[in-house]
Amino acid sequence: MTPLAPAILALAAGAGPECILVRDREPAASVRAESPSAAVGFAASELRRYVKAMSGADLHGSGGACAVTIALDPSLGWDAFTIEVTEGAARVTGGTDRGALYGAYQILEDLGCRFLAPGPEGENVPQARTLSLRAGSRRHQPALRYRGLIVQEPLSERNLLMADWMAKNRMNYWVNPWWSFEKADAGLRQRFVDALEDRGILWEFGHHTFEHWIGKGPRDETVLGLIAGRRSAAGICVSNPKAVEKVAENMSSFTARWPQTDVLSLWPSDDFRVWCECEGCRALYGKLPESRWHGPLMSRPYAWFLGRVAERLSGLGVTQPISLLAYNATLEPAEGSSFPDNVLVAVAPIGRDYTRPLASLEYFGPIMDRWNGLLGGRSPKGKAGARVMAYEYYAGMYAQNSLPFPTVTALSDDIARHQETGFGGITTQAEEGHWGTYGLNLYAQARMSYHGREDPATLIAGFCRDYYGPAAAPMTAYWTRQEDLIRSQAHVPPAGQFFHVLRNTPREIEKLDGLVAQAEALADTDTVKGRVHLTRLSIDYVKLLRDAMDAAVAQSLEALPPTPKGKGHLPAMSHGDFVQLRFPVPREGDLEVSFGNIVPETGAGMWHVLEARRDAKDGAIIHTGKIASGSAEEAARHSPGRAWAAGNRKPVNITPHLTAADRQRGWVDLFVTARVIGDRWTLYRDHDDGGPWDIKVHAGRGAIAPESTTAWLRLKAFVERHSRAGIFNKAPDYVLTACRKMMVEAR
Repeated sequence: MTPLAPAILALAAGAGPECILVRDREPAASVRAESPSAAVGFAASELRRYVKAMSGADLHGSGGACAVTIALDPSLGWDAFTIEVTEGAARVTGGTDRGALYGAYQILEDLGCRFLAPGPEGENVPQARTLSLRAGSRRHQPALRYRGLIVQEPLSERNLLMADWMAKNRMNYWVNPWWSFEKADAGLRQRFVDALEDRGILWEFGHHTFEHWIGKGPRDETVLGLIAGRRSAAGICVSNPKAVEKVAENMSSFTARWPQTDVLSLWPSDDFRVWCECEGCRALYGKLPESRWHGPLMSRPYAWFLGRVAERLSGLGVTQPISLLAYNATLEPAEGSSFPDNVLVAVAPIGRDYTRPLASLEYFGPIMDRWNGLLGGRSPKGKAGARVMAYEYYAGMYAQNSLPFPTVTALSDDIARHQETGFGGITTQAEEGHWGTYGLNLYAQARMSYHGREDPATLIAGFCRDYYGPAAAPMTAYWTRQEDLIRSQAHVPPAGQFFHVLRNTPREIEKLDGLVAQAEALADTDTVKGRVHLTRLSIDYVKLLRDAMDAAVAQSLEALPPTPKGKGHLPAMSHGDFVQLRFPVPREGDLEVSFGNIVPETGAGMWHVLEARRDAKDGAIIHTGKIASGSAEEAARHSPGRAWAAGNRKPVNITPHLTAADRQRGWVDLFVTARVIGDRWTLYRDHDDGGPWDIKVHAGRGAIAPESTTAWLRLKAFVERHSRAGIFNKAPDYVLTACRKMMVEAR
């Protein structure tokens, strides 16, 4: 806790009757919990703890002229609270035990405390000889029912600090991956669960859990998904009654060991190719519509399976609900689906554009409305079903990259829409180790999820005033400029913090760097210097990564005729046909060719693989892509397949296959085909029909800066110094691997 100047206490003082808590550093009040709830008792202890930190006075006694009571009244509603202060008493009443805790934190904020980031270094705790509360009454209630984080990192002591910050900022929902919890030591797991219970935070266990729930303990292999010809724990044989029983038993066993669990995830693997292809499952699937993503829309069989598990859990006496993930091939709800009452839905708008509000998105907005209507909500101004929440990416998709992704404006617009439509809430993928980059986003989400929409400029200015103190002006300009930059771009998806940085010119980065330098000069305490330093690390990382990218990205040259050009798909070709590509060859240096997003698609069979030969159709094979698996259901329908191999997008280094004659002539021919089990195939450039063909060749030093270059060595040293602290939360090799990947993507 960070002491600040007593001037802040003007927030708590005023004319008229008061409830005096502390007079001349002596206790003048008592604090009592009226309910046996853990969170209500914790609320009383927190109020005492912070008052003592502010004034030195201990309010544990029963005497004093002012009696402070913390109580419950469920009629107030979900997470609502009231504060009533008279000359001789103060009463905090919560509609839930969390609501009572929120009321205690509101009193501390009235006294000048601020809870801006996890841990003592993120808090403002003023010092005073006298503390008092103004007489009056008020009521607070949440804008959204569920307000949480999806914490994608190994369970650690820092998670306990994050849970503490969440409660102080009225967040009530924690999702963690099964591996995060199961792989932690027993003592840490218990402290984590206790921390959530003390604060009344709802705990959803699992995340992507198909593999976890089906794979634990002895098993019949037939419960595993038949994927690409073999049984795999990555999927579940959803048509097999034994699989329903296996999953339900493992869930029931977990809740018996950890009854503190509030929700259980039953989410497919992050890979969309996880659906069983056995005859029983194909019969269950029937004829499926195509999804916008890869392969058929699997929402109906997924909902069917999840419903059977939910029913079985009820039969086993498990009271915790389970959650469905609407994502990729299950993003769109299937017509006619229905769900038991013990099912929640998390809708993950993967690929959405964060430069625009959700209400203006022609695809994702209506999808969220459909889910909301399906589970009890309805169109704008309707009554909330409160069983659907958004799985958002306001802190980016790949937080290990720790690149700026300013989304306060998008958050403000989205929360206003969610309030209007009666949406259940928001959870955001996040990692505590990246507060210097994403802290403002997470603070904005927490604040507006409870208090409702705020003007982004006002929110940013208030945060910077409280967090950066005398350095507020340049830091406000820094974060405001970041917001302006991202909103000036055409499209920024969840993984787009990387592309957002690439599109920022060196001049813009210099301006941002200059604002941070101004803030460093104005910071007057170690606390404020430390807070500014986190942003310094963030902008330094941006500069170092840009330098390394500039050193890595080679000269880009257009492919030559007869390489196909134009719009849309190439015509469908029969199995074994070739397309000729011609690439320029530099006189010296490495040569990496990019096939754009060439994908042998629409093959009616079960798999296909891209193959490139040089000089002729029967020339030497110089590249073989990864196998792209379709599904048996697709084969049965003989309709265009959607399976593809992402590896075909990556540059291929063909330098070892070049000859002196190629260098002298200045070009090389490659003949590309697909080996397919099926009757036809085509070349497909991108997910959006009508995109231009733009096959390029990259010549120069390659897609990844050689590790001997000065730029890479500087970046490597920075990452190694700050991994697991500061702005990263991963091992150095993990972060550097992400950097290499970004350099490839930079092409």
